[in-house]
Amino acid sequence: MTSVQLKLLLIGDGSVGKTSLLGRYTDDTFSEQWISTIGIDFKTKTLVLDDMRVKCQIWDTAGQERFRTITTSFFRGAQGIALCFDTTSVSSFQSISKWMQQVMESADQGVRLILVGTKTDKPDAAVTSAQAEDLAAKFSTPERPIPVYFTSSKKNQGVKEAFEGLATLALQHYLDKQSSRPKVTGAAVKLDAPPAATGASGCAC
Repeated sequence: MTSVQLKLLLIGDGSVGKTSLLGRYTDDTFSEQWISTIGIDFKTKTLVLDDMRVKCQIWDTAGQERFRTITTSFFRGAQGIALCFDTTSVSSFQSISKWMQQVMESADQGVRLILVGTKTDKPDAAVTSAQAEDLAAKFSTPERPIPVYFTSSKKNQGVKEAFEGLATLALQHYLDKQSSRPKVTGAAVKLDAPPAATGASGCAC
């Protein structure tokens, strides 16, 4: 079975629940007492997609402004990015446009994206699914649509679907890039071949 490694990122404002999402998905754990991520952290999860063993290296990035320069350096090389917002926080939802700008400035061209609303178990939702779909459509292209997922790490709802949806898109991006790389042809190999023989002895002198 072919093995592939993907780099996935979770980005968004601080305290929107990125660490809780990652903990629920990779370790099936949840805590109300998560400490804010300092800089960068990551976990791994191995999936089987399209008959391939896919090792997902999932990076949990700090949302605080003081870590922003550290975070953007990790955009490079990522095949998939989840833009996360707290469904009870209008400000975190409004910040998605700012995070999207950073993606366009720092991430690889064609990186696949999803939009993830968190904390849907809370009763005081301030962002509707229609608003999220409208925002995703604003940044989507025909070649790169942005799916929307609503999740609750506490109740373990939508988490698996979000991560596996992102991994599936990221794998397609990875395969597309591999297939578009120039292939070594016979003509290229001949560049390293010795000069053609000019006589029966095979000597080119």
